[in-house]
Amino acid sequence: SASGSVSVASGAGGAGNSGSLSIKSGSATGGSGGDIQIVVGPGSSGGGGTLTLAGGASSDTSGGSVLISAGAGNTGNGGDVQLSPGSGASAGSIRLTDASSSSLLIVESITGVSFTSGAATGDSATLNAQGGTVTSSTSNLPSDGSLSMTVTNSYATATSRVVASVSSPCASGVVIITSASCSAGQVDIGVRNIGAGACASAFAITFLIVAAT
Repeated sequence: SASGSVSVASGAGGAGNSGSLSIKSGSATGGSGGDIQIVVGPGSSGGGGTLTLAGGASSDTSGGSVLISAGAGNTGNGGDVQLSPGSGASAGSIRLTDASSSSLLIVESITGVSFTSGAATGDSATLNAQGGTVTSSTSNLPSDGSLSMTVTNSYATATSRVVASVSSPCASGVVIITSASCSAGQVDIGVRNIGAGACASAFAITFLIVAAT
């Protein structure tokens, strides 16, 4: 027979905001912070279950965002964000799609990718490799402030796709990627600080250019 379901939900809002839901482990002063695992159970005679993370829809303004970020390291490295497709008779792929479910990027395997890093001057940098990490020149991006970073790159074409993420966050603020696009010889990446406070340090963005199929 089927196992029982578990439902955890906040209350609905009739004339205002609905309630928030927070799931977190406790802080540690003399050891590591506790892990949180969200795992779908395996199936023995059918497909495995699906795990869905979705921002809320809005009938009035913009839909909610989904933010996935690794933790900062005080004296060590920052945490990684890893996306891994499942193994099988044919390995799964990683797909980025737009709102109409059209594939923007399909990653099945990446080998021999050239990679470099550098610091921006103003809001621009030159990094001639398929992938790279660029450190911002600004260290005080204000709350709700945004900027567009231009990376001159010989691998970029008008039909290339680019994936970008904040690989090293700024102190005090919360920087997210708002846009990423390629044109001939150039990558343009938009960022915004959605944190309550201004950034108190520089931040770094890592990108990967992929040829469109």
